[in-house]
Amino acid sequence: MVHPVSAPYNGRRICQPISGTLATSVSSSDHAAWARSRASRVDTGLRYGHAQDEALRGHRIYRDERGVVNHQLAVNAETNHDPLGPASPALLTASHDEVYLDFVNAKRLQQELHDLMVRYKALGGGQRYVLWLNFVPLPAEGTPL
Repeated sequence: MVHPVSAPYNGRRICQPISGTLATSVSSSDHAAWARSRASRVDTGLRYGHAQDEALRGHRIYRDERGVVNHQLAVNAETNHDPLGPASPALLTASHDEVYLDFVNAKRLQQELHDLMVRYKALGGGQRYVLWLNFVPLPAEGTPL
């Protein structure tokens, strides 16, 4: 079963099953297996990256001064890891659920993220990386799905 991404939320179900439109359709169980495999690769990469940097001690999940939950690689319970430091492995994991954009800027960011992925994938190189990127709109609080 394949699920297309819909236009801006309109009160209907967001994902509608479609069939016969792709060269090969996948079943729900195939999709679940793929999702587990993808998550496993990310987990393997995180453990591998942690092993390359003695300062990395885990993940820190905390509320910032506005009460927003944040997730960052950490040195300890109070200190975030600096993933951009010159001695740090090429590893980045972060999430931000408080990004507010109008539609025009959201489309601009979508295009930039897509272009970055395409550009860097085309470079090739020696080390394999997983780039798992989700950029999704959230409905207003209380909006039924």
